[in-house]
Amino acid sequence: NVISDDQWNLMFRDTLQVLDSAINYFIQYLSTRVIYYELRKVGIESLYTNNNSRISTVLKALLPKLITLCNLVCNKLVVRVSKGLFQSTVEMIEWVLLFGGPTRIFTQDQTNIFVEDLQELESFFKGEGYDGSPFPIPDDTISSGTVGLKLMIGNLFNSSSEELINKYDNPDIDSYLQNTQEQILAVLYHRNDQIARKFVKENALLISNPNILEIRKATYTNNMIMKLLKRGLDLNE
Repeated sequence: NVISDDQWNLMFRDTLQVLDSAINYFIQYLSTRVIYYELRKVGIESLYTNNNSRISTVLKALLPKLITLCNLVCNKLVVRVSKGLFQSTVEMIEWVLLFGGPTRIFTQDQTNIFVEDLQELESFFKGEGYDGSPFPIPDDTISSGTVGLKLMIGNLFNSSSEELINKYDNPDIDSYLQNTQEQILAVLYHRNDQIARKFVKENALLISNPNILEIRKATYTNNMIMKLLKRGLDLNE
């Protein structure tokens, strides 16, 4: 049978979709591996463990890896690679803030630090400044990629422990922000004041979400591997 033009077009379209999905997966793999594995020392192991562990250290280590990856791919994929690294970096910051473990103690006063670091992250991927990425990504991609984390920081980290407990006990408060009880408990876990510690002690075991229970084990490796496995990745590949 002779294949019609419409059939050829359909075959090519399906093939292109498969290739595009494969490219997306590969970029996701590279981005996750770079941020969660290759940069783990300055990222998930160290970020916000002391006053000098800021996002600038992560970006300084990320820059040569970003340049290497972008120089290896064709021009059409450069922005997609940059987007992948940006997304993984944002996810890593969120992971540190919520599941960083007992080596990290946060206070309400640190909210400005987190906001400043997000601004620095955005500037880096916009290619601003002498140390910005030489492969900038669109502003709308950046703003949409950080808006959720900004809202969480502003609504939860900028709240006192008493306010957080009130939000936890009354889920309808600020419900439009879609902050979960698990997120609130995670923020309280990283507080060191008496009110927060008492509340976490009384409520931690009531939370069924395994991510929250992982906090109490203080094992970043388990969380990192869990995130990688969710994406179908293998550290040994």
